Amino acid sequence: MKSNFVQINLNYLRRLYDFLFGMTDEALEDFDINSIDRRKLLLKEMEATFARFWPISRSNIVDGLEFILSDVNNNELW
Repeated sequence: MKSNFVQINLNYLRRLYDFLFGMTDEALEDFDINSIDRRKLLLKEMEATFARFWPISRSNIVDGLEFILSDVNNNELW
């Protein structure tokens, strides 16, 4: 019997944050995510990482983002 549930692997999203994971503790403390310039830098780095993925991985990332941005209660994900 086939399940009606879709499985989404949110671990694919982790790779988009490699830019931040590669920073030292001191650099992270200085990185103000609320700054427009810093946010632009983070999104630029995430876009560059995303561009290196193959189509199936890209699809998995998009599926994960759509899942999070849908009607899901984000508190249930933590």
